[in-house]
Amino acid sequence: PLDRGKQTFDLALATSEDIRGTILLPNGKPAAAAMVYLVTPGNYMTIMEGPRVPFSKAAHVKTEADGRYRFPCALGNWRLVAFRPEGYAEIGSKSFAAPGNLVLQPWGRLQGICNRNGKPYADCRIELRPYPPWHDPNLAEVQFHFSATTDDAGRFLFAHVPGGQATVYCCPPGSTGAHRAPSREQAVTVASGQTSRVE
Repeated sequence: PLDRGKQTFDLALATSEDIRGTILLPNGKPAAAAMVYLVTPGNYMTIMEGPRVPFSKAAHVKTEADGRYRFPCALGNWRLVAFRPEGYAEIGSKSFAAPGNLVLQPWGRLQGICNRNGKPYADCRIELRPYPPWHDPNLAEVQFHFSATTDDAGRFLFAHVPGGQATVYCCPPGSTGAHRAPSREQAVTVASGQTSRVE
């Protein structure tokens, strides 16, 4: 039976530390003015050419002169993303550990030639997207979406690509929006700090 008399409870509050650390350049020096994003479950960010992030609901800061960053504690399986013109770094909450230092890995480059019927395919829109290409609203996702247009010789180049797997789409001239059906797609692996090629 429930004792209706005076009862005493001892409550212990769990404390969570801030998410903080230092962003380092590939040469090990502090990365000043690096952009750092904290992507939490249900949110996502998209990195485009530049590199730049045109829109994102993720919290973000710019590192100080000593490369330091800091966010309030976050729940769930979040992801931390940092980049500068020199490189890119990404880590998940399960792998993150104090002191929270992240070393930027040099961007990969992807170049190629688009041909059609054995001839250079000029003015063709080339899109580079991650693999798999869909978005799961229950995860903290980091997407990238790059686009370029082939020159008269059918050549294209992406200069700032995170290392990993992606898919290249070739979209015919004049195809836009819902009518932008790719005529060809190809899976590629981009290596950090290296130039990958596709035809």
